[in-house]
Amino acid sequence: MCIRPRGGGLNPAKEVERHRLAGEGVQVLPGDVDGDGDLDLVVLDRALGGVHVFKSSVSEQMTAVLTPAAAQPVQHRLGDSYPNPFNPAVVIPLDLATDAARVSLTVYDVLGRRVRQVWQGPLQAGSHRFTWDGRDEQGKEVAAGVYVYQVEIDGQVEAKKTTKLP
Repeated sequence: MCIRPRGGGLNPAKEVERHRLAGEGVQVLPGDVDGDGDLDLVVLDRALGGVHVFKSSVSEQMTAVLTPAAAQPVQHRLGDSYPNPFNPAVVIPLDLATDAARVSLTVYDVLGRRVRQVWQGPLQAGSHRFTWDGRDEQGKEVAAGVYVYQVEIDGQVEAKKTTKLP
């Protein structure tokens, strides 16, 4: 990645060329993200599904230090559970691009019966990890087999499968 000031001046925060890394789904966009007058970089990484913000702090000697800020997902995504197959517990990843007022994560058996409500309520944008302990609503360990975990985010539904070992 190469960032060069236009016109060769000493203040790179004024105008900077945009660069796209061919074939990699990555785009670099310079700008003052936090309003402090220093150049920051926004890196859009479509391959990994993330937005990375690098905020700069410039000293009097004009040396810049770029530090990565928290990655922000670009779209809602229900991840693959791990480990899969599992016993006794499984982690279910969920990435939210924006704050969501209504999120529910529910586990069902293969007959469509609700086994366990893992989460229900609002969630802030970002990456979340939920753990299902392989138990039903009454706290009893469920039988080995295939289970469906489903997330509903403000009315949109996505589901995936996971397998519990004996």
